Amino acid sequence: MKKMFLFLALSLFLFTSTHGQANYNSLFGNNDEPTKVNYYLSASCDLYKILDKPQAFTGLEGGIIVNRHVVLGFFGKGSFFNNDNSVAPDYYSMGMGGFSFGYLFMPDKIVNIETKIETGYGSLSTSNEKITFFEEPDVMDSDVFFYCSPSVVLNVNITKSIKLYLGIGSNNIYTDAGNIFSDEKLSRIKTTFGITVHNLSK
Repeated sequence: MKKMFLFLALSLFLFTSTHGQANYNSLFGNNDEPTKVNYYLSASCDLYKILDKPQAFTGLEGGIIVNRHVVLGFFGKGSFFNNDNSVAPDYYSMGMGGFSFGYLFMPDKIVNIETKIETGYGSLSTSNEKITFFEEPDVMDSDVFFYCSPSVVLNVNITKSIKLYLGIGSNNIYTDAGNIFSDEKLSRIKTTFGITVHNLSK
């Protein structure tokens, strides 16, 4: 039995050694091509409903594109809005950030498609005074949440280094305690658009 096991182990070793240089394909290319890494920076705007009206979440995303297809990046976005329906106006501050993963289909075409997913954490706070980017008054209540948003994006290559995009996705938000809004009120379909600058032409 031991001799049979040793024979099989030796056969497997010889097989993998003689075939170790065979070509293979993966998301990041194949072993015949050097890995190419390009950089990108995007300015984005997401629109989706909170408190029964569209809210605009603006932000930035940056990272790398591996072998012209695989997109790995970081993002951050946020918004300030208020509740017009309340007797005493409530003001809100909401932001999220994390990692972005995507895949570009036919990136050299004038019009191409990207599937992507954003995932990370965010926070939501409320006050009875107006909240701005440079000044945040005393917070009445706050909550943290986990954020996950898959989307499909249509890219239009304007030049070799600039593209515009428009897409649709789904915001899935899971709050820590639901102190301000329930998960259902924050998880919505979104429209996303923006501009990307990259060096894919190299």
